[in-house]
Amino acid sequence: MLYSDHMSEQGLTKGSALLRRSVPNMKTPDGDLPINSAAVLFSGGRDSSLAACLLASAGTRVHLFTTSNGATIKADIADYRFNELRTSFPDTVVDRTIVSSVGLFKRIALEGIEADFALFKKNLIPVGDALATHTLAMQFALNRGLDAIASGYAQYESEFPEQMPEIIALTRQFVAEYGLKYLTPVATYTHRKQVKRHLLDFGISTQSLEGISIFADTFSTPSPEVVASYVLAKLPICRDYLSSASETGLYRDSHLLASSSHQKDQ
Repeated sequence: MLYSDHMSEQGLTKGSALLRRSVPNMKTPDGDLPINSAAVLFSGGRDSSLAACLLASAGTRVHLFTTSNGATIKADIADYRFNELRTSFPDTVVDRTIVSSVGLFKRIALEGIEADFALFKKNLIPVGDALATHTLAMQFALNRGLDAIASGYAQYESEFPEQMPEIIALTRQFVAEYGLKYLTPVATYTHRKQVKRHLLDFGISTQSLEGISIFADTFSTPSPEVVASYVLAKLPICRDYLSSASETGLYRDSHLLASSSHQKDQ
């Protein structure tokens, strides 16, 4: 299906209608923990680090999953946080994998950038980046036979379009299409201070050790309806990617940038 097939004014109306159906069910608590295994979307920041801690402390085997879209500065500082996590949870933080998301990120967020700005009137590139990351994490989880993927999305960060509750609900529905659970263990945190306090409880430093995206602070806050319409327009690209990946053996080793595990240092 062509990208242009998804881009129409009807998409905005469709986004609003889907939100009305999704919002009553969007609070899907992680009450079905413990999960045996999960890929945690890991940037090295506080929220994704705490998500890893909460899952690892519940007995989940945590596979930290990081993407590189080619537009992040000093992403390597997250290595320090990975070492902290595996020191605190030697039995449950299994490994960290870093893959390139450049190709998928470009397809979702950049190839149709002029049409996107014309239709949505907002810079939604970070949402496209998040979709690429989630899609690659799903591919990784399916290939590894994991039960879930997890993000560090938090209530106090809900002004970011990809972390709006309505968009989390759409993401959860997308992930469920592939038989995976979508966990957001930090979703109820209402303040950064709570996150810092609980990181210290787990023996983790409280600095944010994530790279800096060149797209940070380049956008104004869109409405949930606009973001939902953008997501709906882009999900077919994500589904096509996963379908193609399944036909070629799921995980594409050419995207692998680095992989670290406990066994390496033992």
